[in-house]
Amino acid sequence: MKKFISIALIAIIARPSFSAQKEKFFHAYGALGEIYGPASVRFGTSEWEAGLLNRESIGFGSFTYKGNQYLIFGPMMNYNSSLGLFAGVGVEWTFFGFSSIRLEANTGHALDNFSSSEVHIGASIYW
Repeated sequence: MKKFISIALIAIIARPSFSAQKEKFFHAYGALGEIYGPASVRFGTSEWEAGLLNRESIGFGSFTYKGNQYLIFGPMMNYNSSLGLFAGVGVEWTFFGFSSIRLEANTGHALDNFSSSEVHIGASIYW
């Protein structure tokens, strides 16, 4: 049974997806972070997302996909009203043609030398 579960997980991870290209209008994303608390709420269209990027920053980012792996990068503002940059890497798997699950590690660093990094697990819904 352990071998079957391991093979099934590898098959799910190895399956390519291009989630950003499958949507017709826009998508919504919500994620849990440390201690399973709400960490991110974003709305986007095509390869862009905007909203609460992690618990300490708001802004927007642009996706670059390669298979089911992605990079997100863009400007942000932290809660001290200091501008900065946001970046993250992750893996996304699509299900049923209208939803996906993401694992993401991200960081935001502002000009006031405040930075925050988080690991998220989240879900997206596509319209």
